[in-house]
Amino acid sequence: TLPLVSCIMPTYNRPHLAAQAIRYFQRQDYAGRELIIVDDSPVPLGSLPPGDDRIRYIRLNRRETIGAKRNLACQAAGGEIIVHWDDDDWMAGDRLSVQVNFLLEQQAGISGLNQMLYYNPRLQEGWRYGYPLKERPWVTGNSLCYRREVWEQHPFQPINSGEDSRFIFEAGKIKIAVLPAYQIYVGLIHPENASPKKTAQAWWQPYPVGEIQRLVGADWPFYQNLAVPACPV
Repeated sequence: TLPLVSCIMPTYNRPHLAAQAIRYFQRQDYAGRELIIVDDSPVPLGSLPPGDDRIRYIRLNRRETIGAKRNLACQAAGGEIIVHWDDDDWMAGDRLSVQVNFLLEQQAGISGLNQMLYYNPRLQEGWRYGYPLKERPWVTGNSLCYRREVWEQHPFQPINSGEDSRFIFEAGKIKIAVLPAYQIYVGLIHPENASPKKTAQAWWQPYPVGEIQRLVGADWPFYQNLAVPACPV
């Protein structure tokens, strides 16, 4: 029997993106899953699907750091495996099954991507981020998948940026399995990214927008609506 997986989604004040992320969760082909949403927005999310008891909503009455919200979500999680479910990215319907099976096959404590596709809808730009192989082991924070005991030993620092990289580097000798299937995920570049995407740096290479469109498929119109400047992101 495959383990229960807890997807954790800290969110703040972007209900249109959060609603899309919830849809991505609902269409996953991995059966044993739950979604923990931690929200400190001025107005509570009004788009929670009715009747889906796999989705748990934690409403905070004050602002917290992203690291603190991740810890709250992990505390509430019932699964032995935790997966980051960022509210502003695209995820394939088999993301959980691909990533969790890989973590288990590799007998690792952490898995994720160190190559990632990104899309900027306002500029209509595609990018591929590639982490250098010669650097110490690392995976992107938005792609993190890890065993609950790793978090119990190394909770997130209560900060708003870099909490995920600190989590990885503080994990010490825990095995990190780098997933080769980067096509399961596309990060969104927009003005509200918690960690700014500096695409002028050497680790970023242009990537054909048409290839990203083909990958995203039927979800593409949602991101084209984000390209309209009047739309809040």
